[in-house]
Amino acid sequence: QLQKVISEEAAKVEQMRAELGLVYPEDDKNNQRKFKLQLDMLRFLRARKMVVADAVKMYKTAEEWFQKENLSNELAKPDPLMRCFQTITPHRNHGVDYHGNPVYYERTGMVVVANMLKHMSEDDVVRRHLRYLFYSMDRMAVSSKIHGKNVGKVVMIHDLAHLKFSVETAGIKIFKKTVSYDQNYFPERLHKAFIINAPLSFRGAWAVIKPMLDAKTSKKIEILGANYQKRLLEVIPPSQLPAHYGGLCQCTYENDPKDFCLPHKVRKLDDPDEEVNPEWPLIIPRSEEQMAEAKAILEKAGAVTA
Repeated sequence: QLQKVISEEAAKVEQMRAELGLVYPEDDKNNQRKFKLQLDMLRFLRARKMVVADAVKMYKTAEEWFQKENLSNELAKPDPLMRCFQTITPHRNHGVDYHGNPVYYERTGMVVVANMLKHMSEDDVVRRHLRYLFYSMDRMAVSSKIHGKNVGKVVMIHDLAHLKFSVETAGIKIFKKTVSYDQNYFPERLHKAFIINAPLSFRGAWAVIKPMLDAKTSKKIEILGANYQKRLLEVIPPSQLPAHYGGLCQCTYENDPKDFCLPHKVRKLDDPDEEVNPEWPLIIPRSEEQMAEAKAILEKAGAVTA
């Protein structure tokens, strides 16, 4: 049965390639670029229920959008808002799941969209999301080489601890745009998403958010309360899961600055006397005074117009 599915998918991929007029590169060592192109087409086919005509239309639309947005080599471009964004929206890329899929962590509950938009525009936030997607694909490529198999998806963990419940209109607008981009231009990239430490009040927000997702995507999202550790450990090896979330990983900050562990001890927002960790300014949202300092650093660098 599995071989039959593989054969049918391969035939659909070749039909799609022919309709798109794509040609496999000749100088392709070990057929790596051919394999990548086939996998890309397969993602679009699966997103459109293996209907070739629909997948071709989706693929062409995505290609046109990529050109319009000038997204080629996006990660090579400077990101002057990186430190500011990390301060307001604390997040980390760290480790992989049992399948080799890279894992992304975000302390979403600490984000106040109204405060964030004092320091950057909605378009800045969306562009940052796109950079995250490209960086995730780089991590997938690295994981593929390490594990000797194709890795093409990501696991996302959104921590809602400290969430002050209110459905912010600007936040919903940004979320709607990023979801649209994810589903239309980066299909089949999500393996699983876990929303942890979700309070009961989050049900109201979820009622607003869920209709924006296609059925396939919403099935990949699990909403968990405070007892999430067992479920995460079913998906992520203990050695890859930060100790803060119930795993065993307590790595240092001395490795790649884009890919490291969360702090072992989380500073309480209302405890100014707690021991200072030099990484916390990039982990925990700061006060308005500290945000002003972050903006001043950007302005001094000529990255932001006062």
